[in-house]
Amino acid sequence: MRGDVGILTRDVHFGSPSTAGAVALGRSSNGRLEWIGADGRTYGDWENRGVE
Repeated sequence: MRGDVGILTRDVHFGSPSTAGAVALGRSSNGRLEWIGADGRTYGDWENRGVE
């Protein structure tokens, strides 16, 4: 770790998007809302696509 920046040197499996967000951000995270794709949609939107 350099200062407040960490670098993952291998693939890491996270059990949820919130856990991955918490590691990336260094705080609690609602991964379904905070992971945003290139199209501007949230992970929650992607997860619910086509499901009514």
